Amino acid sequence: PPLDWLLWLHTPMPPFLAWPAARILGCSPPAPAVAAVGFPLTAWMYTRWHLPHIQYTTAWWPGLVVAAERLGRGQLVRGAAEGGLFLGLVLLSGFPQVGMALAAGFALLVLLRKATRTRPALLAAAGVLALGVALALPQLVVSSAAFKESLRSSDTTRQATSRHGLRPGALAAAVFP
Repeated sequence: PPLDWLLWLHTPMPPFLAWPAARILGCSPPAPAVAAVGFPLTAWMYTRWHLPHIQYTTAWWPGLVVAAERLGRGQLVRGAAEGGLFLGLVLLSGFPQVGMALAAGFALLVLLRKATRTRPALLAAAGVLALGVALALPQLVVSSAAFKESLRSSDTTRQATSRHGLRPGALAAAVFP
């Protein structure tokens, strides 16, 4: 099916991004190799039958990690350009909610590091967020307008979905049986 083709096209991308992410963080060669294989296969395995669109979105996360590291090293223009590109791809690839969570993760990475809490790095990080949203905005506007026409926007669907939810204690029961 077309969904399987999309998964297979997105799965090879993370190894090409996870390798430089691990290398730029200072890992020795075996660690990037494990990251290059483990990151995409783990995402593929847990999203294959649940939500493959999460795989499409998370495929670009290592690119954001590298961009945050570049900002910390003072490579502001390259970090902003790469980060904006990868954030745009994140927002265009799957569920916008997952993309927004990864954008927040990028912002948190920048805010947590002393090297990136400088004015120039923070401005470059803001540029990453602005560029990424600007790249994805035309499609996000179209997708948002399409929601009104979707089955998910009806009251009947929302009520049926709410009845399928889990009790808040269900997660704790699963983790601590």
